[in-house]
Amino acid sequence: MLSILAIVLVSILSLHKVLRFYFWHDDFSILYTARTGECVFGWPYSSYCTLFPFLDKFFNYSAFWYFFLGFLLGICSFVAFYFLAREFFPKKASLLITLLFSTAYLGAGAFLEAYSIITTFLSLATLFLSLLVFKKFKNLYLGFLFLFFSTITLEARSATYALLVVTLIFVFQNKLKPAKRILLSIAVSAFHFFFYMFGYFVKFGGSGQPLAFNNNWILSLDPIRKISLFLQNISFMILPDGFYSTFHIKIGEQAMDLTYLLTGILIIGIFLMAIFKEKNKAMKRIRIFSILFTVFLYLPYGIVSDTRLDGSHRYLAFVFPGLLFMLATFHKNKVWTIVVTVLIILGFLQANSYFGLNLERSRLRREFFEQLHILVPRIKSGDAFLFDAPKEVKATMGDFFRVGHEPSEASIGTEFGIKHSEIKIIEGRKELEAVLKSGLITRDNLYSFYYDGKELLRINLFR
Repeated sequence: MLSILAIVLVSILSLHKVLRFYFWHDDFSILYTARTGECVFGWPYSSYCTLFPFLDKFFNYSAFWYFFLGFLLGICSFVAFYFLAREFFPKKASLLITLLFSTAYLGAGAFLEAYSIITTFLSLATLFLSLLVFKKFKNLYLGFLFLFFSTITLEARSATYALLVVTLIFVFQNKLKPAKRILLSIAVSAFHFFFYMFGYFVKFGGSGQPLAFNNNWILSLDPIRKISLFLQNISFMILPDGFYSTFHIKIGEQAMDLTYLLTGILIIGIFLMAIFKEKNKAMKRIRIFSILFTVFLYLPYGIVSDTRLDGSHRYLAFVFPGLLFMLATFHKNKVWTIVVTVLIILGFLQANSYFGLNLERSRLRREFFEQLHILVPRIKSGDAFLFDAPKEVKATMGDFFRVGHEPSEASIGTEFGIKHSEIKIIEGRKELEAVLKSGLITRDNLYSFYYDGKELLRINLFR
């Protein structure tokens, strides 16, 4: 009980600023579906079109409740991870790696958008519970149920979940006869494949991109580059986020940071050496599972990515649990507790700095849209908007309208519950003159504003 309280306390102290965040970026794509009833996503993102209209019925476009739900799911994910870790490591080691997980030491960007925090940690929490059930080997129907929810919640990241479950079965369920392990593995794989691909074949008739691959992903796959990117991305377990060096090496067509690359090689090299030198068969199996845990959850994004991520990037939230398992396998080392405690403190400080910076950006975004609602209580089809600002403020204001999968009009469309195709954001005076001349809009349905970085003012361009 005290361990759970410690996890909850560290989570609150590290992540509490998230509760005051406002919608941003992809939120305006995903909640657009809930607000307008128009699903703009194909597979493997189609689950957004089911989950978020359902949540909107309860939350009614309140950012607090979306982030509060994500915050609770994050804590549930940490607790589920702790119980999973207890199946492999002593209580102290399990608690320490879970406390490090709860500081968002890696993948803190998963908390910046409402949709991301909800889908990421709902998927991870149910994955951890599924692994826990299959490890205990009791009530397997619950294992399949949790695997189902973890798969359909975030299909774009869940392609390899069955591989992880099957690995666990083969590595740890030695009491089962080989034939039974094979049959159970086939059942898990078939179950996962059916629900993973259900939307692709049934809902969308074979449209979409499996694993989010582009059509030529096999031809363009560069194994050396992909491995080097993986090594760079896991280097953030040691290197601070935002660290840059002047040492680069060219791999393929692009230069890569040699410091990140060598750090990743060092991490994997030490771990592989530990596997080969480990004489305890039980620990050897745990180490093998840990590195596969890391690789399998990296693959769905890593195999299609061609860039190095930042340590705060939301996709690293999926890689972090496996890296923590790798770290925990060294728990018998004399300095291990000190090292992990230092990382927890650094993670806590980093989280409060990172979320504090983004809270200020989120506050400006919230206040901007609150003022827009006051100045324009309702909008209708055919309305157009022009926003002007000083040069030093334009980048900040432009970020308010960033929308992941849709045009910038979707931000206003989401706020007011109107389809983005029915409104227009005008970029500058030249475009204004062109659309006025074309007759697409008139002076009567044009709303023009000036934003000084704090206050949004309604202005008249035709005096």
